[in-house]
Amino acid sequence: MASEYRHLTAQCLLYEDIASPINYMLETLLLHIHSEYARSKDAEPGILMVVSIIVRLAMRMGYHRDAGPFTAITPFQGEMRRRIWTAVRQADLLFSSQVGLPPIIRFSDTNTDLPCNIYDDELFEDMKTLPQSRPIAEITPATYMITKARVINLYGRIVEAVQALQPTSYDEIMKLDQELRECQATMPQEFQMRPFEESSGDKASVIMQRYTLDLLILRAQCVLHRKFLGPCRQNSRYAYSRRVCIDASMAMLEHQATLQRETQAGGYLRGVKWFISSLTANDYLLAAMIVCLDLYHTAENERAGRRSSSEAIEWPQEKRDSMMASLERSVKIWEVLQQQSMEAFKAHAALSVMLNKLKQHQAMWQAQQSFAAAYPGSEEGSNVAPEHSAAMTLGILSGSLQPNTANLFDNSFSGFNGLAAPQPSTGLTPGYTGTLEPTAAANAPSPFSQFFSNSNAGFQSLDPSANIDWVRYPLGAFFFYGLTYHLGRMGFIHSGTNRQR
Repeated sequence: MASEYRHLTAQCLLYEDIASPINYMLETLLLHIHSEYARSKDAEPGILMVVSIIVRLAMRMGYHRDAGPFTAITPFQGEMRRRIWTAVRQADLLFSSQVGLPPIIRFSDTNTDLPCNIYDDELFEDMKTLPQSRPIAEITPATYMITKARVINLYGRIVEAVQALQPTSYDEIMKLDQELRECQATMPQEFQMRPFEESSGDKASVIMQRYTLDLLILRAQCVLHRKFLGPCRQNSRYAYSRRVCIDASMAMLEHQATLQRETQAGGYLRGVKWFISSLTANDYLLAAMIVCLDLYHTAENERAGRRSSSEAIEWPQEKRDSMMASLERSVKIWEVLQQQSMEAFKAHAALSVMLNKLKQHQAMWQAQQSFAAAYPGSEEGSNVAPEHSAAMTLGILSGSLQPNTANLFDNSFSGFNGLAAPQPSTGLTPGYTGTLEPTAAANAPSPFSQFFSNSNAGFQSLDPSANIDWVRYPLGAFFFYGLTYHLGRMGFIHSGTNRQR
């Protein structure tokens, strides 16, 4: 039925020039793009082109100006023009944001009022005046459209502020944030967000409207504050923006999980799952990317050894674990949807890569913290970047290396298979009697003498925090362990019957 309806709207448009400002042309175009948008779970580039035509045609027909001062327009026509312009403005802003482009309609381009909060049966073509608009708290068929239009209009101002070529001041950002919170607080109680468990007695369509409005507000908060995720680590003034942005993203990911569960067969919202579209999927991807970005910044700071004691900058471990859990749940949802949507396939691939990198860093960081706990006196455990202390984080310096081996360069070494061992005289080269340099001593010490004791204790005297400067000479540390590994393979270093690597 939906496919047939889409073909019928297309046939109607073929009979006339779609650029002609004739009656019902805008209404037919709006119905057609809605049917096109609802049939696919992916963003359709052609829809944005049609929306551009609709916006220009509507402005050419004067819909961006309120009909009140124009006596040639009847009250009924004026009210219908307000409703149509509301739909046009929403389509322009949402579809433009979906593909990352600025909207055509600017806030300063229009003064059209919002529709009146009245019942449909109060409207008729020959009416002389409009009835008094009811309070927004009284629910009518137009209340949801009006409430959504208020949020959309404010979201349009936010998009203009963050996309302006001249950076918007933080004071202006905070003013928009306050307006957004006031808009959320003044919404009718019917549309106020509440836990799903408390909504079991409400209509499924009303519950889905709540989620739609709340997702719009959360998305507006993310767009308004996300550019301060990085600067907040250098300036605590922006800590509020980071907290709001992350909390909004986490709430969106929670909505994704709830709606995915309840719109399945047997779920309470299965009859209205058509509300979920490519626009809402774009919101979920935005939220997941913001959470990944914040965790990435934290990982980079830890990798570089930059830590802050302020909880406004560094989240507690419980919150970070919750963020990782939300990302894992989101990736699983995208994995289920990737068979139905190309955008879901791309989202699953991108988020999987980012999540795996975050998990790798988390594992390395936990290993480093375990080493720091095992060696509380070592400076390296807390100040060295993970890649510079890989030997420590992998447990090479743990207590398992305790062989009782002979000194490799001790004169008591008996050689191989009963053969007499040559007596080294200058360190590395056995039997060498010359001089390394004109001024060098005949019996120069071995450059590896710091790695071995003079007794038969072998590695037992090796203190990782005293003998080797792991921070200054990380490559030397790796070379040392590589050397001991190969010597162990050849039988030079042993402990009982077990080879030591």
